[in-house]
Amino acid sequence: MRPITVRRAGAAAAALTAVLLVTVLAGCGSSPAVPSIGSPVPSPAQASGPAAGGTAGPPSPAPSACSLLRPADVLAVAATFRGVTITIDGHTQSSQSPLSLCGFNQKGVSTSDGITTTSSGDQWAQLTVIADGNDLGDYSPDGPAIHGLGNGAYWDPGLGIVVVLVGQNVFQVADDVPANTSSYASVGAAYEQAAAALAAKILSHMQPGT
Repeated sequence: MRPITVRRAGAAAAALTAVLLVTVLAGCGSSPAVPSIGSPVPSPAQASGPAAGGTAGPPSPAPSACSLLRPADVLAVAATFRGVTITIDGHTQSSQSPLSLCGFNQKGVSTSDGITTTSSGDQWAQLTVIADGNDLGDYSPDGPAIHGLGNGAYWDPGLGIVVVLVGQNVFQVADDVPANTSSYASVGAAYEQAAAALAAKILSHMQPGT
């Protein structure tokens, strides 16, 4: 049994990490479109303010993490990894403004050279939604840019998460998929691949009719 701590980056980290310790009972390059480090990205409302000839409005409300992270998507992403069969054997969720967290634990069974191995420990696929996270400084693209996700995205290798700007909100996506190490020698690369794929599925649920 291992506690999961919401992974935060930015100015509000110290105050919010203390209240969001969740105990679970179940076992590349830069892009010119990405803003400079430490500069919150203007939201569409900010960009269309008086100086741009528009009227600034309130930011869109942040969705709950568990309305977007779905077990079927976690399993679909895991299925793209060779030589391992994944099941989900744990779930956690938490909400403490401005954060919403949802996670599913994965168990992997792989076979290599006639030997079947079951992964041990916690292998979480997790989404954290930070309402107005851009204003809080939680979008600071200091890692490799990932194109085609939200209003900007990057991989944070230190925290092992894909960080996505969605309007004024920030999504943090982690997927510690139980990759068969005989097929994927670089576990970090496998986690980045899985988290980016899971982020794309999460964002697809924000489209009308999904």
